[in-house]
Amino acid sequence: FILIKKFIKEVLVRMKQYKGELLASCLQLLLSLPIELVTEEIGDLVPAMQVTLKLGLSYLPLANAGLDALEAWTSQLPPDLLQPHLKQILPNMDAYLRTQGTSMAEENGGSAVVRTPSGRGA
Repeated sequence: FILIKKFIKEVLVRMKQYKGELLASCLQLLLSLPIELVTEEIGDLVPAMQVTLKLGLSYLPLANAGLDALEAWTSQLPPDLLQPHLKQILPNMDAYLRTQGTSMAEENGGSAVVRTPSGRGA
């Protein structure tokens, strides 16, 4: 356990030097840590979450990793532990909320298609 914690600390320090796929891999590693490690390292993981959300705007797998981690953190961490850090994390979500994509209704000429569990339109 101690060895893993030392490795995580090293990754947190060195990730500032990385770019591209190596940075994305480091971020995915950090955001997939077990909740026990997240509990101890939450303060150090916040900058990694911020970078993840910024880069995730152009790299979807990273966006998914960040959102999955944030969902896990909010459901599994004690609120008093996570709450102080949300002020740093949530502003990075703004760009996601402002992103516009084509909806199914737009693609189908304005008529919405409802998918049933069988995959057929209703």
